[in-house]
Amino acid sequence: MNTKCYFCDSELEVVLHTYRMSTREEPVCEECYMKTVNRRKATEAGP
Repeated sequence: MNTKCYFCDSELEVVLHTYRMSTREEPVCEECYMKTVNRRKATEAGP
């Protein structure tokens, strides 16, 4: 059974990135990881 991305459920061959959900770290794909990073940078920069 392959690991699936936490956000989009795509199958991951290798887990390169994780997303911290409270006390757990969930595997995420490259695309979803970049979306979360960009979203975090945008909220830190402000309007």
